[in-house]
Amino acid sequence: MGSEELRYLLGGPHEAGEEVVYLLRAHDVDEFRTPGRGRSKCKIGTTSDLGTRLPKIYNGSSDPLELMATYPGGEELERALHVWFDLFRKHLEWFYFFDVEPKPLVDRAVEVIREHGLEWKSVPQRKKEIAQAVRSTRKAGQHLGSLGSEIRRIQDLGQRVRAEAERVLTWDFVPRTEEDEALADRARQEHVHLLHLLSDHLGRLLEDMKSSITSAARTGVLPMTDAKAASELDSETVEQIMHKPKAPNRGPWKLIEQWQAPLNNSNALRP
Repeated sequence: MGSEELRYLLGGPHEAGEEVVYLLRAHDVDEFRTPGRGRSKCKIGTTSDLGTRLPKIYNGSSDPLELMATYPGGEELERALHVWFDLFRKHLEWFYFFDVEPKPLVDRAVEVIREHGLEWKSVPQRKKEIAQAVRSTRKAGQHLGSLGSEIRRIQDLGQRVRAEAERVLTWDFVPRTEEDEALADRARQEHVHLLHLLSDHLGRLLEDMKSSITSAARTGVLPMTDAKAASELDSETVEQIMHKPKAPNRGPWKLIEQWQAPLNNSNALRP
């Protein structure tokens, strides 16, 4: 392979002299068959001459290489990133990322490291603060994902209970006895009570999601866009949660209004 072809493969020509940290991906053959899935093998290194350094890496690799990103900085930033992604480390400067695009993760890590000046800290202090930042980011993402999952579950459960309540209201016994009436009344009361509990629970979940996304963004743990995405809810639903209307007439807020309606008027459940 000629030098120009190699430069094109690695992202084009680069100026020598500027010290940078680079993110390099080694593609295996299976990745080309199923792009964006499975394992990504990446190298996080530093150099002041990409044009010289990358061909050397290429010559020692049997896999096609892709230069995904470069970041101004030297060994301090490189070491900080190595600490950040230590759980992903395979060997020395090589890291394995599974079922996720590595570049957004590294972009965010660089942003946090730079924001808090972690690359300039002493090694013990840097490791401690990076570990704390990693834990905070991971915990925030897990919390938002759990909230999103619970919101979907409660919405689905509430809709099924509401549909059952509508069915109960249409029960028609022939002949209709006092026992039948008592059974129907008890069933209606139980469904209305359950809908009330579900609406309260969903309301708390929505408020928790709204405050958690806002808090993650304000404290710098996650950017607002990443925090919203971590909920694993569709973008429209997230925006509805974040912008609760004065009249609850949109998305999940509308569900709460519908579920509470039978508390005031049992006929509100009729089709």
